[in-house]
Order: sequence, then C-alpha cells, then structure tokens
Amino acid sequence: MITLIIFAVFILLYFIIGTKVKQWEVITTLGFPTEAPEGYLKNPQPYNLISTTCFIIALLAVIISPHRYSATLGFPILGLLWFFVNNRGISGGIKEYRRVMKETIAVYEANPAEDGGEFYEHAKKSLEITDAQIYEMYKERVKLQAL
Repeated sequence: MITLIIFAVFILLYFIIGTKVKQWEVITTLGFPTEAPEGYLKNPQPYNLISTTCFIIALLAVIISPHRYSATLGFPILGLLWFFVNNRGISGGIKEYRRVMKETIAVYEANPAEDGGEFYEHAKKSLEITDAQIYEMYKERVKLQAL
C-alpha cells in the first residue's frame, strides 16, 4: 500500500514540476527568458533533476511494489505521463509565447510614438503562424543550441 501512495505522490509531483520545467524550457528557447523564474535561468539543471528524480522514484515504486498488477498498470501510466508532460509543457510554452507576442503588439499599438521596428513586425506575423510552426521554430533553436 505504501508503494502505491509513493507512486501516486511522485507521479503528481512529476506532472506539476515536469510540465512547468518543460514550459520554461520552451519559452526560454523561443527567446523570452523573462517569462521563466530567475532561478531556472541561472541554473536549470536542478529543476530538470528534480523532475527526473520524481519520475524515477515513481518508477522504482512500481518496480518494488508487491502488488500483482502494479507493473502491468504502472509502466503504461508512467509512459503516458511522460508523453503527456512533454506535450503539455510544449503547449504551455507556445501559449506563453503567443501571450507575450499579443502583449507586445498591444504595447506598441497603444504607444504609436514608440517604434517597435523588426520586433513589432515579428510579433504581428507571429499571430498568423500555427502552433506547429512555432514548435518547428523551437526544435530548430534547440538544434542550434546543441551545436
């Protein structure tokens, strides 16, 4: 019974923390580090480590569980959860990107004396692109960062 409680607690923690960390990663990669916490910007590794640790503890709870069907149910739940956290984090980052772009447009339209230049034009164009295109921008920037 204790392994089931550990499993439930750590999948919940992984869901909450993992989704936020992935969202911060996406919005930072897309060029808006001001939308992520300062601690994450200074050193993202501990945040990633905490998320991964929660997942591993939930995995270990499944492995050591004495219950008959825990592995049969636990492994698919963890697999789906990993997929869901990743996708939800990316979606959250894309939503955040759109929100920032809309706010940028609103600021420059409310203050016509200010010249937003290329950034303002980029913000206007960003409203016309799809989430899939923003995701492709994200993947390209991740590839560039890896080089």
